[in-house]
Amino acid sequence: MDQLSDCNDSLFSDQYRQLADPLLAVAESNVPSSPRPGVRERLVRCLWFDQSLTSDALRLESGQRLRVLSPGWWNLEKGPDFLKAAIRIGRNETINGDIEVHVRLSDWYAHGHDKDPYYDSVVLHVSLWNDCEESFLTNSKGSQVPTLTLASFLTSPVDELAENVDPSEYPQLAETEGGQCCQKLNETPNGYTWLGRFLGHAGDQRILAKADKFRARLNGGTLDQILFEGIAETLGAKQNKSQMLQLARLAPYCDLASVAQLQEDGAIRRVESVLFAMSGMLPTASDMSEADRHTQSYVSSLNEEWSNLQHRFANSAMKQSQWRFASTRPVNFPTRRIAALAAVVVSSSHRGLLQTFIDMLGTESVDRASTLRRLWTSWLASLPGSYWTTHCVFGKKPFPKPTRLVGVQRAGAIIVDVLVPSLLLHARKTDDTYLERTIHRVFCTHPLLPKTSVTRFMVQRLFGERGDTSKVITGARRQQGLYQLFRDCCEKGDLACRRCLLISAMESSEM
Repeated sequence: MDQLSDCNDSLFSDQYRQLADPLLAVAESNVPSSPRPGVRERLVRCLWFDQSLTSDALRLESGQRLRVLSPGWWNLEKGPDFLKAAIRIGRNETINGDIEVHVRLSDWYAHGHDKDPYYDSVVLHVSLWNDCEESFLTNSKGSQVPTLTLASFLTSPVDELAENVDPSEYPQLAETEGGQCCQKLNETPNGYTWLGRFLGHAGDQRILAKADKFRARLNGGTLDQILFEGIAETLGAKQNKSQMLQLARLAPYCDLASVAQLQEDGAIRRVESVLFAMSGMLPTASDMSEADRHTQSYVSSLNEEWSNLQHRFANSAMKQSQWRFASTRPVNFPTRRIAALAAVVVSSSHRGLLQTFIDMLGTESVDRASTLRRLWTSWLASLPGSYWTTHCVFGKKPFPKPTRLVGVQRAGAIIVDVLVPSLLLHARKTDDTYLERTIHRVFCTHPLLPKTSVTRFMVQRLFGERGDTSKVITGARRQQGLYQLFRDCCEKGDLACRRCLLISAMESSEM
């Protein structure tokens, strides 16, 4: 029917990139240039939401010290970008209100917020750069709005953060009607059949991009560490993604695996002691003086282990205030995610993390990729957890029954977002075609992951409000294609619709 094949037994395909790049180049040539191409307001919102900042050093443009107690709730309606934030300026009392985010300070005036009463609730303006050297802005009442410039306080250079932050993983306003692409697909014979194949190749491209990101991180390191960092990020989800990555770098996999192998007994507790200490969340015995005996004994043993191990870890520990518990279900609290990370280390320390997953290939054939996926899922969902299978924080009332540290859905996210691209990277570094074909088959047969605001947006954009996706969005591969298409097209707003990649791709294919 057209040049896009849909062979699930093939290697990872770059057909999407070959088709999309020329079309994207034409579309981008019609977009007005900016002083820093690639930096969009949505990225700055993500940086603020994640608090990818040296939080202890924050100062306003006025020179006053700033402490962020809560970045606020991501707003998808009219008005400021974040609602109900909590900040403290200097030694003053906590200030509750809204946050407005821009790429440049002058955007506040360019967008007319200084004359719009909807923005009178803003207690802090956040921009990546200050292009007008002002310390305060004004609202429609003439009141001053404090300003924070992020560029000086980012934990990494903005280009590196832009590479690691995927804006498609953050809240996105859903449309109620289909776009131009929906109309085109409905008018084209077998249009949705073509779309399924197109999304499959877009899904391959998303994995190839993730593998490239992991390759860039290597920089003389090991694939075990890259895999460890990826698992840590995925365990952290949006609320604690950057924090978990920071922890994985402060306490590297090889050092933790060495600690785990000091002796057979107590490996989990030794690794947990390091991770909780480095995260800044290890309580002292006096902190737990009113806790139950089980907790007191557990905390005491963690502190004892850490006192014997801390000389191995020279990095400065994180601060407990960096971790976000608000808007997170107790079973997903960062304490339990850290315990899961410790269990990952202990369960893989003898063979190494990468080799542990490769060993599960065994004699499995490509045709039994679903068996391999179940083995990976079972391994992740059966991690040992001791204290943390029944607790979400130190000393609180235990759960009525034990709860897995990693659920099946989170295990699926680790497989798709971390294992598949990291093993692809390894397969191509070692010219292992069999491994690449196997993990591609795992990817092709992996069921859908939970819906997100982005996938809902894309479904409504492509299919309309009542469209049937069951025969098109058939699994994780095509679902990942939705994310790739969103990032290349729909994330850029209405401007991208004037030269829609999807419509151009359909017209250039042999339909």
